Amino acid sequence: MIIATILIFINLLGTGIIFDISKENVYTRGPMNFILYIFVFVYYIESIYTVQKAKADSILVEFFPIYYFIIPCMIGTMIQGFFFRISMVWLCVAIAFILVYIEIQISISFIDDLSGLYNRKYMNHYLNKLQNNKTKHVYGFMMDINDFKAINDTYGH
Repeated sequence: MIIATILIFINLLGTGIIFDISKENVYTRGPMNFILYIFVFVYYIESIYTVQKAKADSILVEFFPIYYFIIPCMIGTMIQGFFFRISMVWLCVAIAFILVYIEIQISISFIDDLSGLYNRKYMNHYLNKLQNNKTKHVYGFMMDINDFKAINDTYGH
């Protein structure tokens, strides 16, 4: 990141190593423009690695949609990098944010508003996911108490 910052600062002095804008207001890429794309892809890969490591360390990131964000951004960066004068990064970032927002709304639907605990919808989702994994055995119990409303009303939820 420091190297990219130094290169951009040197570029602002009029060297044109990253990009140049002519007096006719024409943008051209400089000979070291590809370095910025390399840094961006390193950060994309680092983001994916960080999430995979967190999953391996049993940190709950099950609903974090890293691929929904990273993949559209990578596609936009590649299109913009390969095809000069096509600006796709910000369009793809906007698409990625929409996908992330949808996933966040889905994950919120798994949490009970009142208690903040996972609800039955989450349990069904999780059981369906475990059903596909034949190596794990899952045991549990479910309990329903009649007339529990009076206890909740008296002592709180």
